[in-house]
Amino acid sequence: MADAYRGWAESGAAFHNVSSSPWQLYPALWYFLEAEVFLPGSVHLKTVHLRDRTIFDLFAGSEAHKIPAIEPLLDAYPRRRIVMVGDTGESDPEIYGAFTRRFPDRIVHVLVRAVSPGGDTAERYHAAFDGVPEHRWTAFDDPQALADIRLAPNAPSATAR
Repeated sequence: MADAYRGWAESGAAFHNVSSSPWQLYPALWYFLEAEVFLPGSVHLKTVHLRDRTIFDLFAGSEAHKIPAIEPLLDAYPRRRIVMVGDTGESDPEIYGAFTRRFPDRIVHVLVRAVSPGGDTAERYHAAFDGVPEHRWTAFDDPQALADIRLAPNAPSATAR
């Protein structure tokens, strides 16, 4: 995956890492990104405080964090064309499919890595991307599949995951 990200960066991509992980895991996540030589970018994690009601947010679905984290990024960069990268571990296909329907001129492609046994069915993908042309989304299980995906040179793009 990191090789594909570096290739996209050479094409002018910027990166915004959106995760439903709590901010307390930031050091471990940053270490992973650096160790695997992923490119720097903004990081948007779930806010959870152990001493107040936000502790219950730890158990909320990923849409409760990812949607409000991604919307301000779209507002902040209105001219960027977006490639969204996620996985099937939670609700990324459904969240990214909804964003692609809402912002068809902005979200140029969605890449979804199949990681959840039994949850990576054609029916799930077709429901998640209902109304989104099939050439605008890709489901994959091997990161090497990303090697064939090239962004246009110097295209202002962002990746959310």
